Amino acid sequence: SDTVVGLGRLLEDENVRNLTRGAVGTFPFYPESGPLVDSIEERWSALDPTIFVGADQEMSYFSRLAYDEVQTAARAITKMKAMGRLDSDERIPAQLWTDVLRSISYEGITGPISFDDAGDRKPSFNTFYYVSESNE
Repeated sequence: SDTVVGLGRLLEDENVRNLTRGAVGTFPFYPESGPLVDSIEERWSALDPTIFVGADQEMSYFSRLAYDEVQTAARAITKMKAMGRLDSDERIPAQLWTDVLRSISYEGITGPISFDDAGDRKPSFNTFYYVSESNE
């Protein structure tokens, strides 16, 4: 299933519900469960919260984004290594880094990770129309 980020907390306040009646907007969606998500959540909750701040709480959407950012950077570095670009002290041109990052595509904890021609992540946002009377 998918989750609308932050919508639950937003709609707990009756004033917010009334003020947002008929609102049209977008929210990022991300997988709430599945093999990858469940595995990472399990490892996250097993961490010592005195060492890893927040490990005693559910992983936030921003923590999930940070996880995918690190995974994306690691994949870019792995590709550069496979190209032999990390074997010398030679500076790697910014355009090569950009091209490598744009070529990355995989399933992350926040959903599909891929990039458009401008280098921006292809979004997985959905549009919603909010009806406060039915809380939908």
